[in-house]
Amino acid sequence: MKHTRIMALVMALSVLTLSACSSGTPDDDMTANAIPSPLSSATVDPITPPTSTAPPTTEPTAKPSTEPVPAPPTADPVSEENTAVQETPVSLAERPEFSPEDRVREEELISLHGYSIGMTFAETQQVWKIPKNMIDYAIGRWTPEAPNLYIYIGNMGYEFKPGPDAVADHFDNYILQHIYYGETIFCANREPLSVLRDIELGDRIEDTLKSLPGNRTPRRWTMDQLYGEYGKPNSASLEYITNLGFYELRIYCESSWIRLSYGSSGKLWIAEVFSI
Repeated sequence: MKHTRIMALVMALSVLTLSACSSGTPDDDMTANAIPSPLSSATVDPITPPTSTAPPTTEPTAKPSTEPVPAPPTADPVSEENTAVQETPVSLAERPEFSPEDRVREEELISLHGYSIGMTFAETQQVWKIPKNMIDYAIGRWTPEAPNLYIYIGNMGYEFKPGPDAVADHFDNYILQHIYYGETIFCANREPLSVLRDIELGDRIEDTLKSLPGNRTPRRWTMDQLYGEYGKPNSASLEYITNLGFYELRIYCESSWIRLSYGSSGKLWIAEVFSI
């Protein structure tokens, strides 16, 4: 009986000992598996904070462009600054002599560059070659819907159009149908160009009539037929145009005619030669 009590006491003491051991600090495995504190340097190196909080950027990978590469320009763009022909070259050697008593002849309507209505573009370039950048500018404005080649040269302009059976983009065969004297997009001032006989841009209408037969005094609100029949070859007429505010002088030859337009000041403003 006594022996049984001793054994029970020993077992009770063992249970108390095991309970005391189990209520102590965590074991080594738990310490090893624990997440270290950022402020502790016992088991890991200290963490250095990043210098910037912005997310890292990566360069995008370049992709091949699908845009078509534009062709290089064939010539510098035409502008008032780089246009070499500021003053239209005057070449009057081809114009025939005249007498104020004579009617105007076809050969007298030749331009300052030696061009006449009806010449092909290729023929004009043999007489006087237009600068390439001006030709390129005209071709750049060309459209197949309204094919024409209008070339500005200083204070002058030339309009070429294809013939009835011509190929629309074969410019050498275009025919000169319009010659213009006056202000252009490249020369804002009307240069005193020689238009016809002794007539120049800026001349007064009274001085103009001195170079034509039948020195007439301009009369408002009337049609003054200088010679010939109105609108027919070998004729000239002076008309007061109300919407212009002054006069318009028309001179007709066999296959071309010229129109001289005067402003309200009474001075020659624009001159144009057309194909009949």
